[in-house]
Amino acid sequence: RSADTCVLCPAGSYCAAGVKTSCPSNANSGTGSSAASQCTCNDGYYTDAGSCPVCPINHYCSGGSKTACTANSQSPEASSASSACSCNAGYAPSGSTCAACSAGSYKASVGSAS
Repeated sequence: RSADTCVLCPAGSYCAAGVKTSCPSNANSGTGSSAASQCTCNDGYYTDAGSCPVCPINHYCSGGSKTACTANSQSPEASSASSACSCNAGYAPSGSTCAACSAGSYKASVGSAS
């Protein structure tokens, strides 16, 4: 490769006006990206004013979006899928939500199992 040859912008960066710029921390891009908007946050992180902070507890983050867990459930920091949201103690999975245990029953710990 000679110094006078243009090369394809590598993954993890974007190249505009002939200058290579790295994507923000916790973000990536495909080869040949030409704009900052092509840098997308990694799973477990979300887009916030041009940066990619870690996904907070009780949320999951994928594709740059942050989504809250359903009511009565929780997830650890940096979760990347709804499956990371587990029903709180006293609540059990009911379809896509967490429903309170019926009278005369209980669930002692966090999790989707009883």
